[in-house]
Amino acid sequence: MDRKGAIASSSADITITQTQARHILLKHRSGVTDQETQRRLNGFKEQIKAKVNDFGQIAKKYSEDGSAQNGGTLGWMSPGELVPEFEQAMNRLNIGEVSDPVRTEFGWHLIQVVERRNTKLSSDKQRDYARAAIRERKLDQAYEDWIRQIRDSSTVEIRSLDK
Repeated sequence: MDRKGAIASSSADITITQTQARHILLKHRSGVTDQETQRRLNGFKEQIKAKVNDFGQIAKKYSEDGSAQNGGTLGWMSPGELVPEFEQAMNRLNIGEVSDPVRTEFGWHLIQVVERRNTKLSSDKQRDYARAAIRERKLDQAYEDWIRQIRDSSTVEIRSLDK
């Protein structure tokens, strides 16, 4: 088998877990404290738990992002596609479960996991992950080189405390 064939056959074996989720986002606003936003989201969560309101209906009415019109649906998310705080909270949830309020750089979220599936990683995604890993490695190496240059050009002078 040639090299290209080996890469193609090994790429078909990589399986990842994707999560379909939806969220309600309340953006950071001046004059509104984090506690007020959390209290509001906790109120939404209680309505959902009590079945007074549906997650999708609340998202359509109150979520402050482009997914609101779709009931907060984000679609299928692969590992690494979301900000870490959101992804970690989402990964702790069971299907159908609603998170406590989660703070990210975008605002405060309520997250609900709709479904999970295992899927094979496409060759395009594998290339994207490989490029990201190489970029990260190059960045780390550049940082180490920069630190080494600074250390090499530094001078340490030892002075006596005697007067």
